[in-house]
Amino acid sequence: MARFEPERTFTVFPKLPQEIRLMIWEFALPGPRVVNIRQRRIKKTIGEWESESGKQWPIPRGGSESEPDSPTDNEQEYQRKSYPNSSENARFRCDERDALASCLGAKIYKCNDKLYKQAHLTGVISEQPFPIPYVCRESYEVVSKSYARCFRCLGSVASTWFNFDNDTLYLRCDTFSSYRKYQSDMDTFTDDLGGGHRLMDTENLRKVKKLAILVEKRQLEEPELAAVLEAFGNVEELSLVVDHRQDVGDEDELLITEPIDYEKTQRAYQDFNPRPGDADIPVPIPFNLDTSRAEFDMTYLEGLRYEDINIFGTFPWKIPVIKPKVVLAKLFTEQLEVDKECREMMMEEIIEKWESMEKAEDKTLLREIRVDIENE
Repeated sequence: MARFEPERTFTVFPKLPQEIRLMIWEFALPGPRVVNIRQRRIKKTIGEWESESGKQWPIPRGGSESEPDSPTDNEQEYQRKSYPNSSENARFRCDERDALASCLGAKIYKCNDKLYKQAHLTGVISEQPFPIPYVCRESYEVVSKSYARCFRCLGSVASTWFNFDNDTLYLRCDTFSSYRKYQSDMDTFTDDLGGGHRLMDTENLRKVKKLAILVEKRQLEEPELAAVLEAFGNVEELSLVVDHRQDVGDEDELLITEPIDYEKTQRAYQDFNPRPGDADIPVPIPFNLDTSRAEFDMTYLEGLRYEDINIFGTFPWKIPVIKPKVVLAKLFTEQLEVDKECREMMMEEIIEKWESMEKAEDKTLLREIRVDIENE
């Protein structure tokens, strides 16, 4: 008869001193994460937002949803430097409305001032859960010290918990262009970063230090890269993701790793089956991926950065450290590491046996020589 073992549960946590409880919550915080955000349509339409706010969609570049539509002194200065032509904001609105109207089925591309109102506003969500179990006010307060709830679009609320010191913000054009006809197009992706559906919490965007962008389909051109860096401003590390496994879901715990071909490397480890005499066969090394999509003319990029001095009077964005990377689920990388360690241990055992056999043969040969000498 099987012995009954009661379930082990820790029931005295609420009775611990508050200082110890807080230490436990802090210890439970995750390490660096890869946070993938996704654009989605919310319930409120643009027409409803315009009626409620008394403003026009979209908010001009450099403008804020909390500011009136009529330009303030700061806005006028921004427009004077950024857009010498006073009708730039009008053209921006017209272009954004036309693009949105065409996605809704409009056949006339002429500043459609009605059809765009039927479209819904967009928000941003992330499949990354709350950093630790949200079970009480204490856990919430601990998270709030290290994480901020950020990344929102016009008319929506921020819902993504992000640590600006440790986390990497991961952007993909196929999850960030909900109203574009070609969601895998890098052009429309960079347009969205500065368009009517752009992220509005500029202060939080400028706190992002680590950014990753999927460039699996094609390379970002230097002006496109400059537009991305300008949208954030202070990125220090930029990972250009040259491969994202299709079977990796947004809900998976993601890791940014070196640019290796995971499938070929794993297959090589699995097919590696040396025999006892194969002591000189090396363990397979990882297969590298083509990283040409992550190469740029840094002189050209620096020139684009200097051009913005004429507009802003200072450098509005940095040139970060740019490296090619791969995004994998943590489970996959752990399995790959297990496969590698198993093959290395296999080779160590084979080499050890081979060396022991050689030593045994040497001893036998020495005994035979000694016997011959004694007989003489």
